[in-house]
Amino acid sequence: MAWTQTVARRVQTSVTPELAEYLAGLDMLYLGTANSSGQPCIQYRGGLVGFLNVLDERTLAFADFGGNRQYITVGILSENPMSVIFLMDYANSRRIKLWGEAEVIEAEEELLVVLQIQTYGGRVERAV
Repeated sequence: MAWTQTVARRVQTSVTPELAEYLAGLDMLYLGTANSSGQPCIQYRGGLVGFLNVLDERTLAFADFGGNRQYITVGILSENPMSVIFLMDYANSRRIKLWGEAEVIEAEEELLVVLQIQTYGGRVERAV
């Protein structure tokens, strides 16, 4: 099936103050990745409001806590860093898609401390 669509898009290459304010109020996102064979995967990531951090105008990060021990995202990102963050604003019928590269960071204690939400008792295992 072939199809075409013309869409007027607003494309940004950095995090604007408006986007940073929006991101600070999130409690969930969908992380899209694809392994080296191109097989896609969408993973839900959630936390307390403010779990997605703007580190600078081109870098976002969130804490990764122990979960189901499948390490799907960790494995896929070790093969292919290309990813998308899909943000659904259900209340306002708005979607935001952020494309880029993701990496798993485990040994930067200073970053892990920054990403720790004080009111959440889980231990940060790594950063994405």
